[in-house]
Amino acid sequence: MTSTQTSTQHLENLDNQLLEWIIVGAGPAGIAGLGKLLDAGVSPEKILWIDPLFKVGDFGSSWKYISSNTPVEGFTKFFHRCQSFSYKPASMIDNLPPEKNCPLILAAQPLQTITNHLKTLVHTELDTVTQIRPLDIANYLNPHWAITLNSGKVFHTKKLLLAMGGQPKEVNFPWIPSIPLSMAMDPNLLKKSLSPEDTVMVFGSAQSAKSILGHLKSIKLKKKVLFYRSSTSFDRHIDSESLEGVLALKITPKNLLAQMPSCTKTISAIGFKRRHIPIIGLPDDYGYDQETGEIAPGIFGLGMAFPNIMYHELGLAEYRVAALWPVMKRLEKLLPEWLSSPTQTVLMSEEKNIFKNQNQARDLKKSEVESLSSPYVTADLGTPDLLVV
Repeated sequence: MTSTQTSTQHLENLDNQLLEWIIVGAGPAGIAGLGKLLDAGVSPEKILWIDPLFKVGDFGSSWKYISSNTPVEGFTKFFHRCQSFSYKPASMIDNLPPEKNCPLILAAQPLQTITNHLKTLVHTELDTVTQIRPLDIANYLNPHWAITLNSGKVFHTKKLLLAMGGQPKEVNFPWIPSIPLSMAMDPNLLKKSLSPEDTVMVFGSAQSAKSILGHLKSIKLKKKVLFYRSSTSFDRHIDSESLEGVLALKITPKNLLAQMPSCTKTISAIGFKRRHIPIIGLPDDYGYDQETGEIAPGIFGLGMAFPNIMYHELGLAEYRVAALWPVMKRLEKLLPEWLSSPTQTVLMSEEKNIFKNQNQARDLKKSEVESLSSPYVTADLGTPDLLVV
């Protein structure tokens, strides 16, 4: 295929085809997944990519004003890691010092360029998935899958990669108006939603909360209060400059009751809950294998919705909501197993070897030597659907 038109004109013929892969989501994880599958030799004619916008997911829309906690080098390595990206440095981020951080919007621009290119290679659907079901219930351990879209279209595939991201969670006080996180992350929209008479309570202790405090600094308000749960996350992300003019309090019943009577607006930056796609045969709150990313036979998860979780002493959980480069590295670790699982064709064994050889050659380069510390965003919350950013 050489154009988006070519990509879509054959979709009517997919009704009678069994695809090799369907990728759900066009954020960074979906982009990486598609790039690595193409690099592994999976036929683009056998791949369908589904997203409602193809605008780099929430990364490219809702969170673009956040300052990254990842150095520029982590983004540029991601852009160049897949041969199928065909990335040619031409964006502002390519001229920044590799050790510096930058607003996510600068990383989103090259990702949009990569997205536009990948769309010309594979089948695409501008839609959302409403249901996934096995084609043969009796063969659940080695199934093929039927994917139903909001438009009513149905496609069949051997394997799926789910990279649908998450939706912000909120601390809900019905009698106090809340400002959505996506609005709070846009300094112009946030300013329009507040007045000098407002007392704002912000909930959170990580990168999103820090960004919101930065936006609030230039807005005249009656009072600003930050509530945090995790002292570890608070100490790591929130610096003294961010707390100028802010009352920072640990979340306790006593502190909440003392501040709530004067509060007129709340902003929640407490994390994300996975966007839900029902899978027939699995419970609504289906889990996944944290080591392999497998959700069900032939269905795999990647990115914010399916993070790598590490458990520490006393039950402390660290949700490794990875930045772009760690997502790519996790994918490179998992994909050979995904390619060789039973529901794939015999050709996958050869594709698996191609994939391994490519990455082994790259990892020998001195420029690819990894630092012992990965730029993960972490949280020490108690349930896997709470992912603090």
